[in-house]
Amino acid sequence: MFGAAVTERGEPDGKAGPRSLIRASAEGNRASDDRLFDLWLEQRLRAAFEDVSREPIPSELIALIESHRRKH
Repeated sequence: MFGAAVTERGEPDGKAGPRSLIRASAEGNRASDDRLFDLWLEQRLRAAFEDVSREPIPSELIALIESHRRKH
């Protein structure tokens, strides 16, 4: 009837009716919210584990990994 609500890039295609445009706008807001949450989560995880990631790997763990590699 009105055509697709948005183009492949997520932009209105100029053919959509008002309800389709509202729906496309809401979907775009959800995608934006998801990206913001992902960014927030990544920053929080980095802050929480930054110190741990800088610690040296224990020699016992390295030995365990190497022995496993030799078996396979």
